[in-house]
Amino acid sequence: LIENIGRGALIKNNMILTASHCVNYDLLGEMSLAEGVNNIEEINTWSGNLKVQPLSIDAISDIAILGSLDSQDYDSDYDLFEEFCKNTPPMNISRRELKVNEKLKIHVYTHELKWISGFGEISFPGSHSLLLYMDDPLIPGTSGSGIYDEKGELVGIFNKTSPERNFGMATRPLLALPLWICRK
Repeated sequence: LIENIGRGALIKNNMILTASHCVNYDLLGEMSLAEGVNNIEEINTWSGNLKVQPLSIDAISDIAILGSLDSQDYDSDYDLFEEFCKNTPPMNISRRELKVNEKLKIHVYTHELKWISGFGEISFPGSHSLLLYMDDPLIPGTSGSGIYDEKGELVGIFNKTSPERNFGMATRPLLALPLWICRK
């Protein structure tokens, strides 16, 4: 994401997962957009800059789903995004059930273009938050990056950090996303 300097992960059905605080949106304290907000995001990809729009934003879980623009005014932007998705392999979302305090080996690709490893765990059954204990600090700017397990499956979307303690948090997508997204 260009404006708010965040990252994201392409998943199936031409959707991008990111942290909601990386998305430029303004709600009126209700579930409607503020006047004058067009809710178009620009992303930088290997194929150039593309325009997308939020499909779902959950500020409490700090996760958002972005997808292609649906307005006739943006036909060429729609086509460019669809072409990017066609030529980019999507990440698989892990369906693994975690047990409390089970150590899961994880990796994150930072905005500094380097891999950092560590482990993640949940603190209570069914938690949508993954606690991250990293080998090196995760500094701001990595928000929205995918957290991957040893099989390369997406287990979380990075959203909070405490660099001085090599600690962070991520949202587990299948436990925080709307049901209509999970069914896809």
